[in-house]
This record gives sequence, structure tokens and C-alpha cells, in this order.
Amino acid sequence: MNTRNDKQSIGTGAAILWATAVLLGALVIIQAGRLEQRAYADQANSGQQGYSVCSATTGQGSPAEPIEAVYVVDSRDEVLLVYAIERFQDFKIQLRHSENLGALFTRARGN
Repeated sequence: MNTRNDKQSIGTGAAILWATAVLLGALVIIQAGRLEQRAYADQANSGQQGYSVCSATTGQGSPAEPIEAVYVVDSRDEVLLVYAIERFQDFKIQLRHSENLGALFTRARGN
């Protein structure tokens, strides 16, 4: 008879643990649904004094001398500036494009 009571208490304990796990899972899902779905660029700004800089190859040029692009985000004026470095030997950086970030994101949203 003691063995049967032990099995019942283990079953009850497991049921309580399962119920708690289901309840916690439901609470996590509910809280995740309440999260704000916005992205804030000012939190991702890793630059200095309102500027962020990133460089990448453009896929143009030879493998030995690829054309590099430098992307600068001016968060004060909300402008994206794209510079190209075509030849490192000339030490010349040319402005290829500038774009207002507000207008860029508006177009990207399709508004």
C-alpha cells in the first residue's frame, strides 16, 4: 500500500511541474506578443559624435584592387553618404551618393 501512495505522489508532483511549465510557457508567449516591434537607429549607432561608418567592397574592380565603398550615416542631419575609394594609390575618396534617411525609409516602406 505504501508503494501505491508513493507512485501517486510522484504522479501528482509531475503533474504540478507540467502545469507550471505550461503556465510559464503561456506567460512567455503573452509577454512576447506585447513587445514593441520598432527598431531605433540611435541605439545601434556605434560611431562618434553622431556619425557611423561602415566600409565594404562593391563587387567591382579586380580581386587584387577591389573598389571599396564607405557608408557614413550622419544622425544629426539624418543623411546617408556613400563614398567610393577606387584607387588607394591616389588617396582620393569620391562622394558617390547622398540620401535623406527619412525619404529613404519612406520609399522603403512604400508610402
